[in-house]
Amino acid sequence: MNRIYDPETAARITHQNLPKELQEKFTENDVYEILDLKYLAEHEDVQQTMGMCVKRGIDISEEEMSAIFKAEEVYFRQIGVQ
Repeated sequence: MNRIYDPETAARITHQNLPKELQEKFTENDVYEILDLKYLAEHEDVQQTMGMCVKRGIDISEEEMSAIFKAEEVYFRQIGVQ
């Protein structure tokens, strides 16, 4: 099993596993950027990630961000990390 995190695949799988309304609001590229910012944030802090998203012009609520992080767990399971 490949345990190497691939950002593009993670974004695609995460986007596919979002609720329909979030798939319509956020593009796969948005999800890629949000996940990238998550890993740039100290301790993957939600508030810090949200602040960085706002600075990049991504309008996202804490609830939406939590949904994205939850959908990312599908990818982690696929690569055997969770």
